[in-house]
Amino acid sequence: MTLVKRWFAGLLWGFKLVSRDAMLVLIMTAPFLCGLVFRFGIPFLDKWIAAQWTGSPVLMPFAPIFDLMLLFLTPYLLCTVASMVMLEERDHQVGAYFRVTPMGLKGYLSTRLVIPAFGSVVVSILLLALFRLTNLSLLTGLGLALLAAFSAIAAAMVVVAGANNKVEGMALMKLTGISTVGLLVPWFIDSNAQYAFAMFPSYWMARALLETEATAYGFFLLAGVACSLLWIVAFYRIFTRKIV
Repeated sequence: MTLVKRWFAGLLWGFKLVSRDAMLVLIMTAPFLCGLVFRFGIPFLDKWIAAQWTGSPVLMPFAPIFDLMLLFLTPYLLCTVASMVMLEERDHQVGAYFRVTPMGLKGYLSTRLVIPAFGSVVVSILLLALFRLTNLSLLTGLGLALLAAFSAIAAAMVVVAGANNKVEGMALMKLTGISTVGLLVPWFIDSNAQYAFAMFPSYWMARALLETEATAYGFFLLAGVACSLLWIVAFYRIFTRKIV
């Protein structure tokens, strides 16, 4: 129970730090705002483009990509906030403090990254139910949201391991945003060249969504989780050397 209290206290401290930064508060609301834009803005824009120029839809054929993007952005942005909190705490040597407490470094990372990432799965499913553009089932979306959570933790580990302060952290987080290109690859690259993007967990999200067989769907989800874990393990070692 004492350990649970420490985790809870750590979460409260993190929320307190977030509340002091208007930019981080805005980032936390971004998934909902993106959902509104995807659900209402994309169909409206597509109809306008069709009426003005093409005569046929050009955006809605790619509606699955927008649903994937919504599932991916929710944990990614929440872990962006978490990584910024961790960088601020590093300046105050909070991470080093937790390392010598019963909670330990792994408990600290759980409080800051794992709990928010997997908590975002619930938010992702709610947003998918409200704003999806396709008939993507919530059960299928749940698997994709779980993979997105692992991917977000991996991206956050890159940031907290590579950055020395919040400014560098924001720059690195924008760089890790390149990983979202994996969501597009299976739709636009038919050849084996698409496997050049297999290092991005988002690529496996897209492959899983395109599969109609449950076995293939599960295989691609596991491949994405394994890819995420490789990133997490690699940058965890760098992170542990920085936080001492």
